[in-house]
Amino acid sequence: MSSGNEWHFTALGGEHVVTTRSVIRCNNGDTCRMIALNGGGILLQPSFMVCEDLRRGNLMELLPGYQSVELGISAVYPSHKYLPSKVRAFVNFLVERCEGTDRESVATPGKHEV
Repeated sequence: MSSGNEWHFTALGGEHVVTTRSVIRCNNGDTCRMIALNGGGILLQPSFMVCEDLRRGNLMELLPGYQSVELGISAVYPSHKYLPSKVRAFVNFLVERCEGTDRESVATPGKHEV
């Protein structure tokens, strides 16, 4: 998993670990994106967070042949017994939305609009 100063990628049939040195560290994707857009450095973010910036040319992909490790998504809730219908609807939405999606389809603007 990529975190902190180690970024993990797969390419050319194997895993590659890149150790980075940073002056700024943050754990908020929107903040990281704004820092990069303002010339503050490079970032590693899910494609859905930066696809519009890539399309517009505001950001550029540095390692197109490399893919970062995929991260899962979890919905955590106390119990099925007393699960509010809004929570059940949201979990169902996540399952339908994320099942079978690949990196490119999520990154393509307009393909998965809510």
